[in-house]
Amino acid sequence: MPGRGKFLIIPAVLLLAFFTCAHAQEIYYADVDMDVAGDGTVSISGVTNHPMLAAGSTAGYTSKKGSYWVLNITTPETFSNYLYTLRMPQGSVINYVKTSGRVAIREEGSRIIIDGVGRDEPLMILIQYSINPAGSINWLMFFTLFVIIISSLLAAYLYLKRIRTATKKKKYEPETLTERQLMIVRFLEKSGGMTTQKNLETSIKIPKSSLSRNIDSLVNRGILKRERKGMTNIVRFAD
Repeated sequence: MPGRGKFLIIPAVLLLAFFTCAHAQEIYYADVDMDVAGDGTVSISGVTNHPMLAAGSTAGYTSKKGSYWVLNITTPETFSNYLYTLRMPQGSVINYVKTSGRVAIREEGSRIIIDGVGRDEPLMILIQYSINPAGSINWLMFFTLFVIIISSLLAAYLYLKRIRTATKKKKYEPETLTERQLMIVRFLEKSGGMTTQKNLETSIKIPKSSLSRNIDSLVNRGILKRERKGMTNIVRFAD
């Protein structure tokens, strides 16, 4: 029957089209090593069925703007699984990184190594980096080190000055001082030889009027000096 033959042909054509589309939807995989040279060339080796990751060398994955490089290896197709090791150029510094899957970043000598793995997703590696050539000066690091050294020297100088002030030969005989006067000079010794009158008052618990009289007595004897700084009285050992 002619009509029946037509109905048999149509399902067969649809079935053939389905298998053709399924075959065209290729499943991608990759297990590759990628080595980025200082000039931006990427050398790829390993096993894959994706043409972008085929073994060989190319400069098509990197671009440069000023002192910054951008590495962009992105595929729109989905990988059933991928595994890669990416070696950045010697002396490179990563400023920005965005990848698919999971990554681990480590160092080998002067090179940064990125290990990545993922499945059932497209592959994406986007990295902005710069290169510090061997032997060049990292001025930011140099300036930071300079500031640290100067700060350390200044701190050491102030510490030694404080120790010398606290341990210099006393210009008084303890037995000639009253109990409160002795409290004042000993507190000054522990404070590096200088403090405020307010700090003395709150620290050794001497009434304000009594503290002022005892300081006056020590000043008159040439043991202490009192100087006015704005609204504050500075008390220190006499030179």
